[in-house]
Amino acid sequence: MSVQKDKIEQLLGKVSKVEVPPFLFTRIKAKIENEYANKITPKWLWASSLGLIVLIMINLSLIKNYTADQSQKENLATELNILPNNTLYHE
Repeated sequence: MSVQKDKIEQLLGKVSKVEVPPFLFTRIKAKIENEYANKITPKWLWASSLGLIVLIMINLSLIKNYTADQSQKENLATELNILPNNTLYHE
């Protein structure tokens, strides 16, 4: 184990210090802040889900309350050439 540790220390001793480009830290900081700015906040998430729920409720109430009388149904069936029985062909 100590032989391996010595090899690692010897390799680490050969590593030289790297020259850091100017403004590197500010670029990294700007990217991190940009990531936070692009995320959806919980406030927007709740608002959009509430809006979607309201929209679904309105749609369901409109579908439930819509009742077409028999004459409207018959007119639609005749316009679409739908037969009231189970025949497949117009014979």
